[in-house]
Amino acid sequence: MEAIAMDHADMTANEQQVAPQVEEHSTANFDVYAAFSRLDTARKMTLFDQLFGQRMNAYKNSIKSFWPEASEEDGRKLAMMLKSRMDRLQFAE
Repeated sequence: MEAIAMDHADMTANEQQVAPQVEEHSTANFDVYAAFSRLDTARKMTLFDQLFGQRMNAYKNSIKSFWPEASEEDGRKLAMMLKSRMDRLQFAE
């Protein structure tokens, strides 16, 4: 006898195929800035060094390693924030 997922029992076969895809993309609640602030110093420096060392592939891989729920957009937002802070520090000198 085949097992049936009861949470999708009232859906048609086509709707059941679509439902898991919708759940996979629900990372709207992930806050990359809060996650970065909770990160330990060594990992923050790893991201910083990869970003400013022009090692974008390593940076993206680290983002996915630290936060599997993060999207590429989250990585881009974090990179923009870090670059902006660095620019402000250089401007202040």
